[in-house]
Amino acid sequence: MKRFSIGQKANYTKTFTPDDVKQFAEVSGDNNPIHLDPEYAATTPFKRNIVHGALTSSLFSTILGTIFPGEGTVYLNQCTKFVKPVYVGDTITAEVEVTKIEGSKKILVLATRCYNQNNELVAEGEAKVKLPLAEAIPDAEPVKTNKNVSQWSGIENIMKFNKMSMDVFNAWNNMAWNNMSSNMKNFYQSWITTKN
Repeated sequence: MKRFSIGQKANYTKTFTPDDVKQFAEVSGDNNPIHLDPEYAATTPFKRNIVHGALTSSLFSTILGTIFPGEGTVYLNQCTKFVKPVYVGDTITAEVEVTKIEGSKKILVLATRCYNQNNELVAEGEAKVKLPLAEAIPDAEPVKTNKNVSQWSGIENIMKFNKMSMDVFNAWNNMAWNNMSSNMKNFYQSWITTKN
């Protein structure tokens, strides 16, 4: 069982090949020539083919689903800003870092970053994931107890309650006696005398 804490990191490195980009274009349907056609890319400010942004950020999913937290993790949200272009042939290292833990919901919030082979930041953002049920969140702070409380406190509370009940009963009894008519008082006293 894994345990999580703020600041934990994990990373994954991949070199994007022309075949990777071609396969992603086929699967996603994004056949933009800026990714696939060298001649077209040469006419753009990038001058050569660039990797799909979604393919770059998919490395975060690789980490979260297979490395950290790992199998069973559910991707809830991803926000990504692409800072620099990623070119076909670049080696990218993706990194995630725990920034927030929502223990009651078993949710992690993580900073997400990608660096190229020159250690330049090419993408950054934030992810939110739902942890597998078996994973552990840091324990909540233990409930603080007063060490000076007597072990007999439970019995003492019962005794206090019984005394309070008797006080209430006596007060009610006195009130009833004071409001009783003189004839009723005489009858009650004579009845008590007879019983004794």
